[in-house]
Amino acid sequence: MMADRLPLLSNEQGEKIMDWKGKQAYFYDSEGNILEMIVRREAEKLTGWFDVFEVGLPCTRVKSMQENLNFLRDIHNGEDSMFSFYGDQHGSLVLVNQGRPWFPTQRGAEIHPLAIEVEDRTEIEFVHPVYPYKIKAKKRAEFL
Repeated sequence: MMADRLPLLSNEQGEKIMDWKGKQAYFYDSEGNILEMIVRREAEKLTGWFDVFEVGLPCTRVKSMQENLNFLRDIHNGEDSMFSFYGDQHGSLVLVNQGRPWFPTQRGAEIHPLAIEVEDRTEIEFVHPVYPYKIKAKKRAEFL
């Protein structure tokens, strides 16, 4: 039996498959979250899903959220007060101000409970003091 397929979302030009640092497509999951599928140009041979590269983390102040996450490695050095990537070449948190339109829709970013596990240079369990966010970091092999 074939699983139900969710329709792809279009951008403002009506495109369903976009090309920016690779091929990507967007869709709503069963909970109403916007998900992005992406094949990066540097990926030579893909045989399936390997990991989640980006996770949206809406907040009321991006700069403040960056300070909360200083236990994680960050190579992006984001300076934008409304939108910033925080992480490294293995994965990033996409920090956005609550209500900022989420591509490719005009739907505002919403704060929802989120628990994620990441690999980084240290082991720590972080529970944000205000937002319903939990981050568990475990040591990545290259940092052992």
